[in-house]
Amino acid sequence: GPGGAIRPTPSPDGKYLAFIRRLRDASGSRTTLFLKDLKTGREFPAWTGMERDLQESWSVHGVYPGIAWTPNARQLVAWAQGKLWRIDPFKGSAAEIPFHVKDERQFTPAVRFSHEVAPASFESKMLRWVKVSPDGRRVVFSSAGYLYTSELRTASRSAKPGA
Repeated sequence: GPGGAIRPTPSPDGKYLAFIRRLRDASGSRTTLFLKDLKTGREFPAWTGMERDLQESWSVHGVYPGIAWTPNARQLVAWAQGKLWRIDPFKGSAAEIPFHVKDERQFTPAVRFSHEVAPASFESKMLRWVKVSPDGRRVVFSSAGYLYTSELRTASRSAKPGA
């Protein structure tokens, strides 16, 4: 099949559904704006100038920025190539919408804590694959990449490497 579809956006008149899908051809795959005629069911590519979507990634803010119809349902507005575009989906053409943003931001220094990367010793807080010997006297476990054994009757918190 043609694959998934993202950002479904119905036209204000209810006649069309704009959505984004990957168009696969000899040159590879391109993120493409599609239109679906809701009366006939016909789907067709409307504009191939879209930026690559994020369908493969974990995207908490969506896999593509939103698209919007103009109130007369004849054009769409979308972001692509770092710009805003007015797209005529019926002609497959687009015109850049010029804009300029003047912004000032205050950056605060990041809070940093020093951590010793490889201390000489540390207290393990995670034991893995803990197994008690058949006679119930010893325990073996893994921690920090090593196997340890310990006598259970001594109730000692220390263990020695080795099996």
